[in-house]
Amino acid sequence: MRLFVQVGIASLCAGLVAGSTGASAVSATEPGSRSGSTAQSRVAQRLVPGEVVMLGDLQPGGGSSMQPSNFGTFWSAAGRVFFGADDGVHGKEPWVTDGSPGGTVLVGDVRPGPPGSNPAYFTPSANGVVFMTDDDRDVGQIRVTTARGTGGDVGATTLLAQGDDVVSIHAASLGGLALLATSDFDQNPQLWRSDGTIAGTVPLKRHLTLPDDISPIGDIALFVDAQNPLWRTDGTVEGTRIIHKWRDGPNGSTVLLRLTTVGKRVFFIVSSVYGIGAELWVSDGTRRGTQLVRDIRRGPRDSEVGRLTPDGPRLVFIADDGVHGPEVWRTDGRPHGTVRLTDLPRGNIGKLAPCGSALYFTASRGDGAELYVRQHGRVRRVAHVADAPRGLTCLGDSLVFTADDGVHGRELYTLVSPRSRPVLHDLSPTGSSNPNRLFVADGSLYFVANDGVHGAEPWRLAG
Repeated sequence: MRLFVQVGIASLCAGLVAGSTGASAVSATEPGSRSGSTAQSRVAQRLVPGEVVMLGDLQPGGGSSMQPSNFGTFWSAAGRVFFGADDGVHGKEPWVTDGSPGGTVLVGDVRPGPPGSNPAYFTPSANGVVFMTDDDRDVGQIRVTTARGTGGDVGATTLLAQGDDVVSIHAASLGGLALLATSDFDQNPQLWRSDGTIAGTVPLKRHLTLPDDISPIGDIALFVDAQNPLWRTDGTVEGTRIIHKWRDGPNGSTVLLRLTTVGKRVFFIVSSVYGIGAELWVSDGTRRGTQLVRDIRRGPRDSEVGRLTPDGPRLVFIADDGVHGPEVWRTDGRPHGTVRLTDLPRGNIGKLAPCGSALYFTASRGDGAELYVRQHGRVRRVAHVADAPRGLTCLGDSLVFTADDGVHGRELYTLVSPRSRPVLHDLSPTGSSNPNRLFVADGSLYFVANDGVHGAEPWRLAG
């Protein structure tokens, strides 16, 4: 079952429950400085763009506080970064950090004892940070708690609402409200709103079919459900309604995917609609403003639209026009403003990362993937980067990613510009630190890595 728990913002700022332990700081390393390095590994410059710090050895003794991989990710709310971690005593419980080892603390033992409450979807509201938990019992609950004081006093927990076997699906913030999409194991979905109080936590709509992809634009939010109408909500029961519904196409049921907010519009993929195949659509939250962007591969064939990524006021994505194969495209939401940006040899294109004036992406043919950049209308491969870069993430005007140069294992890199040499952050001298779950908040990068001594723990790269 799932709980919804609210944490008072003022209490978080004052310091919560338990302090972190064993934090260590690691500086970026020149790859060539280690004995036995090869010419391929001499790819970093000595100028360190930012300090890399482990936020705490949350599970002392070599255990991993953020493993296995289903521990989720990081969330940003109320000027802090939240995550779930297991300190080896309380089970997986909510933690919060201000970006410093001393400011990385346990929010509270929501489910006392080692089972843990499995927190997720931390979302700001008018009266605190609402989040979902799961205590594996028979009744799902929505709770509110205020962490107060120090020394283990987690404060009171007040029941807001409850239901049977509720599981979390998605959440988003709309003004002072947390919008919460839930369902139970009998497929009874609901969309909730919560301002962090008992009276302000109510279901907006019942009997939806798996509401998902809640995407705020201005003072409303769009979302979809498995029956594939497009919905809008302003946080009220009366203002939660369908704005468009598609007929099933000749290839089967219609599917809406990947709602992506760009400014005050939401882009998404519609598949098997009117015989067009999977194409890109856009909506401003009105029926009239919900329309096909462009039929990129004309006719019933699928355009294989994917990788929807905001790029300032526009969207970049991958599509196949039937002639050039999968390529990178860009759109401003109009048919004539939808253009192809690349003409690469056929292969797979990976994650897109707009960063300053550059657009980075990976492309592969066969087993290896290489880093490419499009800048000033030209596309080229980025030199000095090891094969198989992953997790492309923009931090300020710099690109952060992971790669394996064949010497240091998979580690974190920072690329200041397309023509610079990437800086290696060698976090595990004895092997791969395997950085993952890269997340940017307030000008810093948060991620999980294993330095070979402390296990998989939370880290921060200062911007």
